[in-house]
Amino acid sequence: MQLKQKDIERFQTLHEKRFGVRLSKDAAQEQATKLLRVMQLTYRPMTFVDSARLKERQNLLVSALKSFDSEDLSPDIS
Repeated sequence: MQLKQKDIERFQTLHEKRFGVRLSKDAAQEQATKLLRVMQLTYRPMTFVDSARLKERQNLLVSALKSFDSEDLSPDIS
């Protein structure tokens, strides 16, 4: 993956602000390329179906928590 020069310079600036070290252009290109590759491998946009499933699970969890009785956690001392 070939990055534009302005993108490499922007990555250098961001890296320097965050870590206090200015990367060479070659190092910045290598690091930025690796970061982009990790993002490509791990990021997957959520579909409408995924979103609906997530909302359903969240609603079930909220309902379960609302019905949870904190006394259930009390140790039985009798």
